Amino acid sequence: MNSRRLHLSSLASAFALVASTVLSPAAAQPAPGGSWPTQSVKIIVPYAAGGTTDIAARILGNELSKKWGQPVIVDNKPGASTQIGTDMVAKAKDGHTLLMTASPFVVNPSLFAKLPYDSVKDFKPVSLVVRNGLFLVTGATQSFGSVKDLIAAGKGDKAVSIASPSNGSLGHMVAELIADSEKLNLLHVPYRGTPPALLDVVGGQVQFLFDNPSSSLPLIKEGKLKALAYTGPKRSKALPNVPTVAETLPGFEAINWFGMLAPSALDDATVDRIARDVNLVLKNKEVVERFDKEGVEIGAIPREAFAAFLALQAVRWAKIVKSRNIKPD
Repeated sequence: MNSRRLHLSSLASAFALVASTVLSPAAAQPAPGGSWPTQSVKIIVPYAAGGTTDIAARILGNELSKKWGQPVIVDNKPGASTQIGTDMVAKAKDGHTLLMTASPFVVNPSLFAKLPYDSVKDFKPVSLVVRNGLFLVTGATQSFGSVKDLIAAGKGDKAVSIASPSNGSLGHMVAELIADSEKLNLLHVPYRGTPPALLDVVGGQVQFLFDNPSSSLPLIKEGKLKALAYTGPKRSKALPNVPTVAETLPGFEAINWFGMLAPSALDDATVDRIARDVNLVLKNKEVVERFDKEGVEIGAIPREAFAAFLALQAVRWAKIVKSRNIKPD
């Protein structure tokens, strides 16, 4: 068994261990008298500004700053498939640095043979902040009108072209998932970020893209893109007339998530305190309405539930990485 296969096979048990131990007896101790935070708090986002992860961090940071009485600074550290920013948090020892991340956090351990951090040992789950399905979009001038058209475009001698913002992004993984389930000939076209991918789909250079509502909705409303389907378990409130993929392919579902994690160096009582405060903020009516405008749903689940969610997602995408023989850029 080679090291990569061993890495994949051990991934499930490692994440499952976190899910079972995230609320250990040590974590049950009371928060340290409200003394935290004693300085400004930094939320590192391993993406460029403007995407859903960044938006979520800024909305949350603004509200947490009011609650904590300290500045909450969002620091964008994109690069290396989110590894640069993620590694900074893994090694943070100041007790005031947090991570706001998304699906690549659970994809990267199976995609890369080696990471500069340990996705399980170096982090403590805090909260699932928001989540959403992806819209399957195509250029407004394209003739495609449904999931069935995407499938037809990848059958026989033809290859269906599907863009993504990067290798290992959820948009990429969903493209591989549908290609795997429907035995499609897939031409995956990775970009460096969502904007250039959207530009080429609008222009017709690439046929399809699975994209977050926050970035695709404006172009859909402007008539530059057509939304053909939604990967969530139910139709999006933002575009209720757009069917789910599952209405064509029963059981098909893919959720992009955006969540907060803390470095393992941060004590359990403080992580519990942060989780409680985050989930309280996420119940704020104005916060809910703001996220609704972005086409995303509030998460706000307990720490142990978030850990279990991460474990399931890691296992699911590890299987696709292996079956599709996906390699890093």
